[in-house]
Amino acid sequence: MSRLWFRSPAERWEEGLPLGSGRFGAVCRGTGRFDLNDDRVWLGGPARPVAGAARVREAREAVLAGDPERAEVLLRSVQGPDTGAYQPLGTLRLHGPEPAEGYSRALDLRTGLATVDYGGGVRQEAVCSYEHHALGVRVEGAPGVTASLDVPGVTASLDVPGVIASPVAPVPLVRVDEPGAVVFYVGLTDPPGWEVFRDRAVADHRELFDRVSLDLGPAPDGPTDTWRADDPAFAALLFQYGRYLLIASSRPGTLPANLQGVWNPYPEPPWRSNYTVNINTQMNYWAAEPTGLPECHEPLLEFVGGLARAGEEVARALYGADGWCAHHNTDPWFLATPVQGDPAWANWPMGGVWLSLHLWEHFAFTGDVGWLRERAWPVLLGAAAFCRSWVFEHGGVLTTAPSTSPENHYRSPSGNEVAVGVGSTMDLTLVWELFTRLREAGEVLGLPVDTSLLDRLPTLPVGSRGQLLEWAREVPETEPRHRHVSHLVGLFPGTRIRRGTPEAAAARRSLEERGDEGPGWSYAWKAALWARLGEGERAAALVAAMPRCPNLVAANPFQVDGSLGVPAAVAEMLVQGHTGEVELLPALPAAWSAGRVTGLRVRGGVAVDLRWADGAPTSVAVRASTAREVVLRHGVRREVLRLAAGERREVRW
Repeated sequence: MSRLWFRSPAERWEEGLPLGSGRFGAVCRGTGRFDLNDDRVWLGGPARPVAGAARVREAREAVLAGDPERAEVLLRSVQGPDTGAYQPLGTLRLHGPEPAEGYSRALDLRTGLATVDYGGGVRQEAVCSYEHHALGVRVEGAPGVTASLDVPGVTASLDVPGVIASPVAPVPLVRVDEPGAVVFYVGLTDPPGWEVFRDRAVADHRELFDRVSLDLGPAPDGPTDTWRADDPAFAALLFQYGRYLLIASSRPGTLPANLQGVWNPYPEPPWRSNYTVNINTQMNYWAAEPTGLPECHEPLLEFVGGLARAGEEVARALYGADGWCAHHNTDPWFLATPVQGDPAWANWPMGGVWLSLHLWEHFAFTGDVGWLRERAWPVLLGAAAFCRSWVFEHGGVLTTAPSTSPENHYRSPSGNEVAVGVGSTMDLTLVWELFTRLREAGEVLGLPVDTSLLDRLPTLPVGSRGQLLEWAREVPETEPRHRHVSHLVGLFPGTRIRRGTPEAAAARRSLEERGDEGPGWSYAWKAALWARLGEGERAAALVAAMPRCPNLVAANPFQVDGSLGVPAAVAEMLVQGHTGEVELLPALPAAWSAGRVTGLRVRGGVAVDLRWADGAPTSVAVRASTAREVVLRHGVRREVLRLAAGERREVRW
């Protein structure tokens, strides 16, 4: 289940097939047009934080006094500039090939090759190379083909072998003639030859992609846009498509995947195509570790280190706090201040806390103690220092104020729609998750760390309908079916809420009340939440119903987060390891009654291969990167394996 194909060209960008090297991106429309991107092309620059600790303290006093309206006015006064905006690089156009009878276009997720059969013996291959961060396009059967490269302010044409380079952007275009074919390279002045370029790019891509396979049944006949969304094979395709998109938009040495991965044709893209760290950036990377792509996680982990350094100044200037913090948006200059706009999204200082947990997750899956000590530990300590400064005692427990629950609002006592309150569940859950991980890290490293505030955090609040509350007290909701489910972060990706507990029952009630609707990323998060609850039917239904562009990337609008979130949700349906045991098929829908998966990973450095039939495991093989005990569980059966480092053991279930 690793191929998308269509019978007609893309009429618009959202129908095109995305190629990428992590840095260099191209959307192949199947018409000879390639929309180009480079992850370094942004409009913007560094910004200094606004000094406003006194006004933030006033905002706290106002909200505690029951005046959230005044708190919001005060918070707006400490907002800084907006982020930079990700920009298109330009457009490559091939002139000559025209669609004819028998036309088809395809993207092979396993190789990273996009092919176009124009009909009449004209065929095109295209691939992006991570080695060169460049695009190569070969056309055979059309010797008269020419090319033009459009970048802002200039158009350059190339119809004979040679090299041109734009004077505005350093983007060379190379033409090489071969017997019966023409090859164009963008971003490379001295290409090694098509077969070498293609084969190295494919081998590099497959080394990552082939680590995990998933079979949920045979693929339907016909082009991808005729498949039924509820077909298990379609879910397997979306699983691998998400992994493909992460490989194509996030590789070591590049920037992290932004809202649109590495692809954007618009000078004014939706939400500036920046890094939105109140859910979207995190979701981009949920699948990196469990689906065997830790190298693709590296750009985010590296980025968080830079954001932590920038966030120290913001913590001091804006909160008078220790450590570091970041808010809901950032960019390549590590913007850590609140941006302009509604405090519902802008004035949420917990983005750094959530991002720092990714560093722990990388250790939890790899077991690299040296990496934990050198890279993760200082960042975790800094995020924890901010939390200690930010929380305060109120009503006998620790809380936060002014506190927002990302992008949601409630009705104030005066009847106004407001966002600022006291003790949002997401704030306090993230504090719990951070300090729990910090305690575990200290134990691994043998280093002292104060995590005593864990004992002073409040229990999770439950409302009159049995639902998990979004703030410390029950308030009138202005949008009961809001797209965000921030208060459920402790269920997934966190671990505070465990299946079978009263807190899980409250989370389930909240999910039911919140409903399924929303943009693509909201479907992916809810699918993962239902999977953690063991509700496979609900999770599968959300994967099938997710809004998608014609090229299957998550929609409303084109954003990669939902697509990258799908493999994380599917992985949770098949194997879960966050409790310390490896639970097999915890949320398997009836339609997926038989299948197999290889290469999934769980915390503790354990890889899992699994086969099942009639809804139950038939065999499972596990491999441990270090000597350890592995506990397998399905239903009432429990198997304990003691494995040496590197040992693989298979169990007939």
